[in-house]
Amino acid sequence: MKNIIIDLIKPRKDIKFILNLVFILLFSLFENTLFAEDRLWIEFGREGAKYYESDDVNDDYLHNHGRGLFYSQKHGWGITTGLGYYELSIDDSFNRWFNNHDNKYYINNYNQSIYVGLGLEIKLFIFNLIGQRVLGVSQNKFSMEYSSLSDTPRTVYYSETTKNHYFTGSEFFLIIRAEDNWLVGGKVGLYDRNIHLQFGQTRASLRMPRTFSVIFGKKWGTSSKKSSGPVPSGKRNTNNPCLLFGAC
Repeated sequence: MKNIIIDLIKPRKDIKFILNLVFILLFSLFENTLFAEDRLWIEFGREGAKYYESDDVNDDYLHNHGRGLFYSQKHGWGITTGLGYYELSIDDSFNRWFNNHDNKYYINNYNQSIYVGLGLEIKLFIFNLIGQRVLGVSQNKFSMEYSSLSDTPRTVYYSETTKNHYFTGSEFFLIIRAEDNWLVGGKVGLYDRNIHLQFGQTRASLRMPRTFSVIFGKKWGTSSKKSSGPVPSGKRNTNNPCLLFGAC
């Protein structure tokens, strides 16, 4: 986690990334004037990942699971900002036939990310729908062991690497506010998280493009601004002393 934060604040040549990040952080400073409510929720999800090697046309699907924590503020006009942390892990294996060899792969991957989000929220009946763009930095620790099942004795290879990378994406939430301001719902996340790997002459990539999560959380706080709209319609009593003073 410390390495992620250090890497995030290092000078970057990617000016577009820095400008987007600064814009989102500065926008959150307006919470005192546009503040409506706070939300904090935890996420538990599953994500589809694929392992791909440049000299093979096949993708191998890997099963993984993730969990995260997200703090969100809803401002005026339905605008939302947020800060999140998410981690996911892969511990899976698969067989691959390549170059007349039957190979067994064991892959272990741990990824942790921090990100900021800027979005828009609308209310539809009992549902709150939120769509947001996210920008973050991620640290990925990848290890792989594979063996040739066709060799006798069996040949075993092992490789491990750690990479930091930046990513963008989109997240879509469907949330229901339960009793006492508890929140339940779900999230779909679409990201450009592609981890590029190199093992000798072999170039590979680990793709983690989407997440499906269940959300449990709590909201608190309401807008402190008083309504400046028109007075609600009703019987006007200004010309009726009986109703004004209770004298009748």
